Amino acid sequence: MEEVIAKRIVTWMPPVLFGTFLATLALTMYTSIRLSEGSPCGEWLCDISVYAAWPEHDLEEVIFRVGFSLMAFECLVLALGRTTMTGNWTPLPLYVLTLICLLLMAFIPCYSSGVHFASAGGIFLFLSIAEVMDTRADANANSTLTRVRYAIICTTGGSFGIWLLLELFLGLSMPILEFFASIVAFSYFLTFSYQLLAHAQPKAPVYPLIRVIP
Repeated sequence: MEEVIAKRIVTWMPPVLFGTFLATLALTMYTSIRLSEGSPCGEWLCDISVYAAWPEHDLEEVIFRVGFSLMAFECLVLALGRTTMTGNWTPLPLYVLTLICLLLMAFIPCYSSGVHFASAGGIFLFLSIAEVMDTRADANANSTLTRVRYAIICTTGGSFGIWLLLELFLGLSMPILEFFASIVAFSYFLTFSYQLLAHAQPKAPVYPLIRVIP
């Protein structure tokens, strides 16, 4: 019974989580831009942290916190479902650290403390390590799916790393890289759904190649 429930969670929770993430981003951006009467950073696209914090102590902060809290709960349910289904519990502590960083980033705005940015980095670090552990332990994944998962992990780390280096050392703001890295990072979980749904597809019946001559 537990395995059946876990399988359903791992099948359907990833698109729910991905949708929650996109909806949170969209609503936070829309609210921030509307309350700021324009771009809060003065550019065509701002960092996610800027949209989540300006204007200070306003509605966009509430939306961001509620959305990320919901994501943290969904991630926890998904992680427990995945580990129950596969029997691989080694990534679970890293998933828990990711959830803690999600909540810290949501409830500590960027204008308040550097913990906000450290938590953002922690999300990508811990999530990437957990995803590598999950990929390596998944013996049921075919070679193509394994390569796709590694590509997602490398693309996430590369784009986030480039964005961070440009921000810290060159003073260049390229929020498009941060958005891209964030979206790709959470798309990893969609591979769980694909794997289970692809295996659940009924196979076409195989008929013997016999020609009947009347």
